Amino acid sequence: MNIAYIGFGDLAKQIRHFLQIENPNATEIAFDDKIKDDSIVIINFSEFENEEFDQYHFYVCIGYQHLNYRFQITKKLKELGRKVPYFIHPSAIVDPTAKIEEGAFIFPGCILDQNSTVGLGSILHNGVIISHDSSINSCNYISPGTIVSGNVKIGSENFLGSGTI
Repeated sequence: MNIAYIGFGDLAKQIRHFLQIENPNATEIAFDDKIKDDSIVIINFSEFENEEFDQYHFYVCIGYQHLNYRFQITKKLKELGRKVPYFIHPSAIVDPTAKIEEGAFIFPGCILDQNSTVGLGSILHNGVIISHDSSINSCNYISPGTIVSGNVKIGSENFLGSGTI
């Protein structure tokens, strides 16, 4: 498998850790103009649209300080027909009726209850609980320990701090 990270800061390094466990032989590249890291090939950010990268699975690793930009990049990747898979950590509990959209990332210990939805490119960090019939729209960053009660609707591009209830 070929994996491409859009952005290679702290969030990307966390995501990379999980993906390397599941894909130890993956070919990896990162698109970032600011980070230098000898452990991975880093390409100019603007080149992620090039056709030569069509066979990569793209993980958008732009964090909570730039949620709108994260949303724009994720949409652009979809327009280009790129693979933007979601990731669910093996320790997460996901009800079969839960819906997880492309580019979402579910960290360890999360619980997604029945009929819950996690939108395009959203991140649920460690131990987040999304109760029944709740929806988290596109490109939200839900910090560790957050609890979303049943029948709650959260719009797009929001940041919920640690322990939010």
